[in-house]
Amino acid sequence: MSNSEHHEQNRIDSKRFGTVQKPGIVFLRFGLVFFLLVFAVSILFGTYSRYVADDWCTARRVVTDGFWEAQRFWYTKWSGRFSFTFLISAVETIGPRFVPFSAALLLILWVSALTWAFHPLVKQHPKAPRLLSLLVASLVVYVTLDSMPNLYQSFFWQTGSFTYIAPLVFAALYLGIVIQSTTHSNQERISYVHLGSGALLTMIAGGFSEMYVAMQTVLIVIALGALYLSKHSRKYHHVVSLLFAGLVGSVVAMIIIIIAPGNAVRMLAQPSPPGVVELILLSLKFGLHFIGKSVLLHPVPAALAGLIPLSFGFWMKNDAVIDKAEYTRNNRDRLIFLLVTPVAAYFIMVSAMMPSVYGVSAYPPDRALPVPQFGFTLIVILWSFFAGVTLKGLTWVRQWNQRLVTTLLLISIGILLIAGPLSLTYRIVIEIPSAKAFAAKWDERDMLVRSAVNEGLTEIELATIGRIGDLPDIRETSDHWINVCFAAYYDLDLVVSE
Repeated sequence: MSNSEHHEQNRIDSKRFGTVQKPGIVFLRFGLVFFLLVFAVSILFGTYSRYVADDWCTARRVVTDGFWEAQRFWYTKWSGRFSFTFLISAVETIGPRFVPFSAALLLILWVSALTWAFHPLVKQHPKAPRLLSLLVASLVVYVTLDSMPNLYQSFFWQTGSFTYIAPLVFAALYLGIVIQSTTHSNQERISYVHLGSGALLTMIAGGFSEMYVAMQTVLIVIALGALYLSKHSRKYHHVVSLLFAGLVGSVVAMIIIIIAPGNAVRMLAQPSPPGVVELILLSLKFGLHFIGKSVLLHPVPAALAGLIPLSFGFWMKNDAVIDKAEYTRNNRDRLIFLLVTPVAAYFIMVSAMMPSVYGVSAYPPDRALPVPQFGFTLIVILWSFFAGVTLKGLTWVRQWNQRLVTTLLLISIGILLIAGPLSLTYRIVIEIPSAKAFAAKWDERDMLVRSAVNEGLTEIELATIGRIGDLPDIRETSDHWINVCFAAYYDLDLVVSE
């Protein structure tokens, strides 16, 4: 498609899709400041992250056996999470000096990938397309962060963040490719590069954790099914092609994880897997449990995820003259979407619960919950936007005092921004001194141990530096798994705590 054709298509899409009116543009700058403040203090806090708990074992394996042997060991002796093993082994070759920057790097990549993904949806906006896409991306990341039951283990701990946050970066990139495909002409053939990229991204993302690959696979299947049932598969055949490619990549990742010999070793320490009926019932229960906790225990981020996109949908200005039949058909499609999406969202959350139910017969650990929270947040934002657009088109809603409605929405969002992002910023800031003190103790002990190794010592007794994020340090017994990994990392025979 030529540049002039693209320009004309964007002009038409702008009329049909509409543009955000002035109140929304003013809010963009106001709201973005609050989200960026959260990100800034998170990056600062992350500079005090150090090796903790499982980090010692992944680092030890690379130091003692090398990068490629570490891949073989973890796959055959512990877990099939091939993407996680590859990534964490790669950064372990750099050593502990990388850890203080891992949170910042993940956060920047995550926000950037989402901003790029959403840009095609708003690029026709004449005033602030980049700002609008950045705001939506920041909203998704903020809501996911603020809804984490254990922020340290999920985001600031290297093992946790690489397992549960890193796949969300690749998910954002895949989402961007799918959204980009909607801007292609129906006459254009989608390239093999795009299809290959889609499959590769979902395969890599799926290789980080069982929970993510299960959720990703079910989400893609539901998206494909929705397109076929809505009879829009021909209109969006590029999207269908990319969804199929993504499904192939996701299934490949799932197979690689499932057949890993290390799973059998890991399952020895867990209860026997439940039967099919119990697996389904517990997953259904936990899916509902997750949604309830996400909304009731984190009402402010949940409200922001709903109210901001709903407001933008309501503020959309549509200058196009669309015939009555088309308007009625679009409104009917939106209503069906609004009714069906909550049910689909529930089953997507159920799929995220299944690996934990199968593996440990329990609700997923707190550090794993950013995965379903990310998916749930995206769905809530999409649903709320279309709810706002639908409300705007209702005759009885148009009779409302628009200025009063806009004022109430802005006041509500302003209060939520103060109660949400500012509150999270405060909670992170007050923990910075303790994180800084922990990092200082860690650095001091690291220097002490390296000095002892240089002097030829092979057995040492060290003072514990305490817990952070509820993660354990070395213990009094030398055979504890942390002590074993700690000692091997520093090339010691034995380490105990005082």
